[in-house]
Amino acid sequence: MPDLNPDQFDYRMQHQADSGGAQLHDPEEAYPDIHQHPEYYHHGTKAYDESLRVLRSVKGKPDAQVSIYRAVPHGVKDINPGDWVSTSKTYATQHGMHADDPKKDLPVITRKVPAKHLRTDGGNDVNEWGYFPERER
Repeated sequence: MPDLNPDQFDYRMQHQADSGGAQLHDPEEAYPDIHQHPEYYHHGTKAYDESLRVLRSVKGKPDAQVSIYRAVPHGVKDINPGDWVSTSKTYATQHGMHADDPKKDLPVITRKVPAKHLRTDGGNDVNEWGYFPERER
């Protein structure tokens, strides 16, 4: 992977992903009992249901391919290492919605990645994951 210029990521602002959290395929450290008691973490939303469905489908499968989504400013064409992403298209779409003008909604881009490339930031939200692809050796 090439070195990336940090200035090209101004769209991230202050809320940035942390690469040290539990991975999507093995989230129990951050979300104890998520597979046995998903109701502990339920938000009562369609986005949560989508995210939980993905979480369950990749349990113990680090190389399983998952779709990730991110609302981005116009002109951003790719999901980059360190970006916040969601496994819920609904969640990403909601984050890109303009408060007053649907014409100003942000586009949502998508990418397929292995589950092991997604890490949670301390288990704050099952809809939010940091994208951290492994470096080529």
